[in-house]
Amino acid sequence: MESTDFGKSHVIPESFFLHRKVQGETAILTTNKKGVHPKKRPIGEYDTEILCKKCEKEFNAWDSYGKELLINKYSDFKTIEENGSTLGYYIESFDYVKLKMFFISVLWRASVSKRDLYKKVALGPHENILREMVTEANPGSKDNYDVQLFRFSGVDYPIPILMPVEIRSSYGLRYYRVYLGDHFYDIKVDKQKTPKNHNLGIIEKTGKLWIPTVNFRESQEYEIIKAVANAPTNKNI
Repeated sequence: MESTDFGKSHVIPESFFLHRKVQGETAILTTNKKGVHPKKRPIGEYDTEILCKKCEKEFNAWDSYGKELLINKYSDFKTIEENGSTLGYYIESFDYVKLKMFFISVLWRASVSKRDLYKKVALGPHENILREMVTEANPGSKDNYDVQLFRFSGVDYPIPILMPVEIRSSYGLRYYRVYLGDHFYDIKVDKQKTPKNHNLGIIEKTGKLWIPTVNFRESQEYEIIKAVANAPTNKNI
């Protein structure tokens, strides 16, 4: 991945930003940080210093698969219901390697990006490990940087893409949460094994892809969006 011929590299693929756009409007990068004003981002947030043009192409298959599965096939997922409530969605088959490599590569790109949207991602020694996994197209084992995938529910409007953040599980395990609009995923960045009663939504090599739902209006993300929307610098958006 060594080169000086850099291109415009999206950490989160452009397709996910464009999918969130309301027709006729331009995507905007905004925050509730005092004194920081909204910035137009017609094709989403990209970085011109992380990948060479040749390297960028190596990510295309994973990015394209993420788009194909989570955007293009959104309505192909079947619903899991209980007592009239939607608990989640599933699809009968999927490409485990491509999907996990998509998630790993997005987190790695966020870690090496200098853009403000990704400044909270600091992987330390895990950065080089993920770089090797990306270079070798190695998704690792189920418990090796395992990924838990979720889908927001409860609203009928586009959910903005939020800044990735570090979180801790109730067991103290370290994760990064990465937002893709309607979906988000938690990827474990910790040597400890995931407890059996904390494996909801973990993607696995065999069988169906299960995606539990999280009610957006009852989530902490909803409160974040409200705080950003109500910030003085965003009143004219």
